[in-house]
Amino acid sequence: MKSSVFAIFIMVALTAVLMITSSASKVKALSIPKELPSNVLAFVEGFLLGIEADVGNVTACTRDATITLNDFDNAFYSLEYGFKKMSPQLIETGLQELAAGIEEIKQGIEDCNIKGIIKQIESLIAQLKSGTLGVVKVLVHEAINIFHNGQNITTEFKNAIQYWKDKKYELCGVQVGMIVGVLLE
Repeated sequence: MKSSVFAIFIMVALTAVLMITSSASKVKALSIPKELPSNVLAFVEGFLLGIEADVGNVTACTRDATITLNDFDNAFYSLEYGFKKMSPQLIETGLQELAAGIEEIKQGIEDCNIKGIIKQIESLIAQLKSGTLGVVKVLVHEAINIFHNGQNITTEFKNAIQYWKDKKYELCGVQVGMIVGVLLE
């Protein structure tokens, strides 16, 4: 009698384990929408505000994006020290690193229904990566100033650097978006 009760217990236990395993594998098969880390999402939202692009739900259109902010970290470091040391070479390096960051953002927002702006940004990225000549003018006099078509955009760069250091990613993204907007003019 004890052996038949034990056998029934084993059968019930195995059935329960199989049912749990089966339902667990079904849960794994469900596709859970991926979301960007909050700092990256805030930066992208700010960037889109800065370039004045209306995309609706940023979380939805960047669902499949893989974006890090590493290039921006490098760019703001180079730009900050370029301003401090009055070094046009560091500013140019920072702008090239900024272009790499903007390229990553561009790839991340390609599903956001802003194809016209995407094409313009691609052209800007290529120009910035090849050097600043023709895109911006870096003037060194008692301070470094960055101009594009006669418009001084130094303040936007310095604001972006400060917001980055303060970890105010959305505001930093707005500044970078504004810079890109000016450079697209």
